[in-house]
Formats: sequence, structure tokens, C-alpha cells
Amino acid sequence: MDLERYGILEKFSAYSVCVPAFLCILKFRALNKSLWALFFYLLLCMLADYLSWVYNGSNGNFVRNGFTLFEFIFVVFIYYEQLENTKLKLATLIVSLLFIVSCVFILTFQKKYNSTDTTLGSIESAIISILASSYLLIFLLDPKIVSWSKHYFYWINLGFLLYFSSGILLFLTFNFLKTCKPSTLYLIWGIHLLLNTIKNVLFATGIWMKKNTQ
Repeated sequence: MDLERYGILEKFSAYSVCVPAFLCILKFRALNKSLWALFFYLLLCMLADYLSWVYNGSNGNFVRNGFTLFEFIFVVFIYYEQLENTKLKLATLIVSLLFIVSCVFILTFQKKYNSTDTTLGSIESAIISILASSYLLIFLLDPKIVSWSKHYFYWINLGFLLYFSSGILLFLTFNFLKTCKPSTLYLIWGIHLLLNTIKNVLFATGIWMKKNTQ
């Protein structure tokens, strides 16, 4: 993949977040706490993309590191509202607080807020992937749910699972990406952008299926 095609895909991926965000506005009467959190998460994605284009270098790292922290908070809140198992909710809360404290300590006290650090991103992706996998397993084993494809959060969970599970592999290959050929770099990041687009399509599907009476 060349730079020109990568640039087109990057913009397409960034603009794709407008679709689920618009549907949130269109169906605001159907939004519960989880979907309101998802809506603000989508707005955060828009803001982060815009600031990443405006700033670069250390300022760009500051935006990305800050986005990782707030993204984690919004996504975990979404799952906390969806989970019904008390023990699982407690475990989610404890793990999340530990991550947030660690994140603040690393970015603030160790002054890494302006540096490129894939450790926090890897941990964030791992935690959210485990959450999404756990929810999917519980969801599929729930005898009360007859048709999973008609449940709005199935699609939203699938979007998170797809995006963050692939994000782990991306962070693990970060050192390779710094030394590989530009065409390989654009191809791998291009796949990541494509998955982000698919994630937003899945979000839009879930939001559209949410009913006022559900």
C-alpha cells in the first residue's frame, strides 16, 4: 500500500465514526447509560482524530496517551453497565481502577505523557478484549436470549472485541513497524484502519437495533 491510498483510508476510517454518532442523535430516546457512554466515546474519537491531524511529534503523543486513558474509562463503563454478574462487575471495577492509577502514575509522575509508549495501549487492549470475550461467552450461554442477532449490544460488543483484540497484535509488533519498509507499514496500519471502520459499522448496527422499549 502506498502513502496516497493509506491517506484515503485514514480519512475514510476517521469519518466512519460519524455514522454511529449520528444514529445516537437520531435515536436519542432509545439510549440507555451504556449507549450514552458510547456516544461520548465516539465524540472523543472524533476529537482525538482531529487533534492528531493538527499536532504531531510530542504533542501528538500527548493526545494519543490521553485518549488511551479516557477511551478505557468510557469503554469499561459501558461494560460495567451491561454486566449483571456481581462478582464480574467487582473484578472489572478493581482491575480498571488499578489500570487507571497505573496510567496516571506513568503518564504524570514518570512524565511519559509526551513519549511513545505502547505498554499502556497493550494492557488496555488486553483488558477490553477479555471483557468483550467474557460478555460474548455469557451472552451466548444465556438461555433467555433466543435470537442473539436481534440484541443490540451483541453488535457493539463484537465491534469492541474485533478492534481491541487486533490492537494487541498491533502493539506487540510496534518495534517491527519502526524498522519495516514503508509499504509494509502502510499495509499493517491500513488493516487497523479498516478494522476501525468495521467497528463503527457494527456500532451503527447495534444502535439502529436498539428499541425504546428494550
